Amino acid sequence: MPDSPKPILLVDDDTDLRNLLERVLLRNGLTVRTAGDGRQAIKLLSKEPFSLVVTDIIMPDVEGIELILRIRKDHPALPIIAMSAGGRLNAEGYLKMARSLGANQILEKPFSIDVFIAEIRKLLHPTPAPPGPTPSTT
Repeated sequence: MPDSPKPILLVDDDTDLRNLLERVLLRNGLTVRTAGDGRQAIKLLSKEPFSLVVTDIIMPDVEGIELILRIRKDHPALPIIAMSAGGRLNAEGYLKMARSLGANQILEKPFSIDVFIAEIRKLLHPTPAPPGPTPSTT
């Protein structure tokens, strides 16, 4: 029996958005676990492997930036998508910070479901870079 695919960890304190994105992921044939904040996410990450983490940036307790730092320390190869609508700063500032700290991809809320799924698929199934030119040996 083949191993079942590792789930995606979806982290957002907005219950409505978290539930919507969970349904979208499930409808697209993906397995998902959810957490309402970074603290819950860290607990889940310590208990099971994940294929990808999608995290909001602005959350109570452990924010997304702290979660990204923790993931990069404990699970350096785990792909991360950071998403934000902003807060005290505009979303772009938070997302640039998330990217610089290790997020593989960033999404500014609101985003389209098609873009969300496309970014997840890119990270779950990366296409290899085309081979470069062969050095000439003349």
